[in-house]
Amino acid sequence: MTQSCNAIRFVAYLLLLPFVLLPIHQTIAQEAIGSIAQQLASKITTSGKTTIAVVDFVDLQGNVSELGRYLSEEFTAALANSSQRFSVVDRSHLNVLLKEHKLQVSDIVDPKTVRELGMIAGADALIIGTLTPMSENVRLVVKLLDASTAKIVGAGSGDIPKTKAIEELLGKEVQTETSGKIPPDKTGSILGKTSRDGTKAKLVSGAIISISEECIVSDVYDGNTLRITSLEVLPAKKLKVYFLLENRSKRIAYINAAGVKGETFITDDIGDQYDLVSTEKIDNNGRQVPIGGTARFSVLFNAPPESAKGLYLVLRANIGQGVGWATYSFPKINLQ
Repeated sequence: MTQSCNAIRFVAYLLLLPFVLLPIHQTIAQEAIGSIAQQLASKITTSGKTTIAVVDFVDLQGNVSELGRYLSEEFTAALANSSQRFSVVDRSHLNVLLKEHKLQVSDIVDPKTVRELGMIAGADALIIGTLTPMSENVRLVVKLLDASTAKIVGAGSGDIPKTKAIEELLGKEVQTETSGKIPPDKTGSILGKTSRDGTKAKLVSGAIISISEECIVSDVYDGNTLRITSLEVLPAKKLKVYFLLENRSKRIAYINAAGVKGETFITDDIGDQYDLVSTEKIDNNGRQVPIGGTARFSVLFNAPPESAKGLYLVLRANIGQGVGWATYSFPKINLQ
């Protein structure tokens, strides 16, 4: 009877062993991620960066696997929980931006692409990572890039135990829709045209430039949409940008405030930044937008030069009831 009980216990132990070991290996992986995240969090803070975007980790050939995506998600969470003085861009929003702008992760080693992604995501630093399979481990190297120069300002590394689960994730390549980068000036662009004669837009004083309906952010609070409708070039080198909020939800929407200095800005095609000057006054109770209704507001910026061929706009706004502040990055507006 005793031998029979021992045999049952042994069989039960063998059946439960994978479930006992899996959390241990998960913990080791999380510890490695947490350690690297803490190293880079300190670098981010000392470098003065305030907004960070974490892209999918890739192998040495630039391919994205399920493992790379999983580890980048874990790294994002670790950074967000590091209690440092910076914010982390939501990765689902980042992936939407990559898709909209036809950017692929493998190109993020290129300084031009780094600058472009930093502009559209409203981030001043990017986190990239590479995975290298070894005999017993997967080596993870993570780098912190300055989004304006693409220079490495920090790095860390660690080993992930190569368990069966890790190997399976490593072997599953992610088919991204952003592969095969398309230049934004040839397809998928937002073309600005003057409202007077329909010719290509130029930022000359007095110009009013109408913007395509494609210049839109569709993931605003509760399914609402926010788009840029037009640009107006004013005297004294000022540019007024007009916005339209459309309430597509099933309840009343609110515009509580729009525009925060230092977090609302325009960047031109060569990377120069033009800051918020002022925003249209919105009363303390906010502006109610009925179901199916729309609301318009404007924000004033320092104007880029007439020679600007493209603009990126990042708007920090408080839209929605109890949602708080959020950052909205719009598609590139092509000029000239």
